[in-house]
Amino acid sequence: MEQWYALHTKPHQEPRVARRLAELDVETFLPLYRRVGRNGACRSTAYFPCYLFAHLDLVCVSVTQWQWTPGLRRIVSFDGAPVPVPPGIVDLIRNKIDQMNETTTPARHLFNPGDPVRIIRGPMTDMVALFERDSTPDERVCVLLNFLGRVCRVEVDVTDLERAGSGPIQAVSRPPRRTRGRGRRIRAVARDG
Repeated sequence: MEQWYALHTKPHQEPRVARRLAELDVETFLPLYRRVGRNGACRSTAYFPCYLFAHLDLVCVSVTQWQWTPGLRRIVSFDGAPVPVPPGIVDLIRNKIDQMNETTTPARHLFNPGDPVRIIRGPMTDMVALFERDSTPDERVCVLLNFLGRVCRVEVDVTDLERAGSGPIQAVSRPPRRTRGRGRRIRAVARDG
């Protein structure tokens, strides 16, 4: 009886495995969602990196047909036995991916390193920080926040930021170094002018 199984692939090999299994007349489902890159280009990304789903009957399909597929590591198993994925779960994932792809893609942020930004949601609401860099591909970014006299690097969702107004912004500066590392103090050297 045909059932859905989760397949574990090598990194970035999901499309290759799906194409190869399609050549073997195996139905596959690779959840891809559209996302906007920094340059504004839209590209498809695997929703579950290194995983895809295959609809097959392990009794009828020879082990060698899927075991030696280039880019495939294994069928997800527990105690050595492949575990089927309920069809309702696959349908739920398929519907969710379709919904995500139909909605408008989020606009890419236009923050540059050093830009003042205001945090608009979360526990640090209304705090002003400096944009540092992108952190992860999931729309997370790093900002530098002056908190209790220390510069803290905080990771937040880019949708929780807005460009700060022209009001007063506290400069974020690091305190001078006091050690050379491993507790070795830096001595002040008097210079003759």
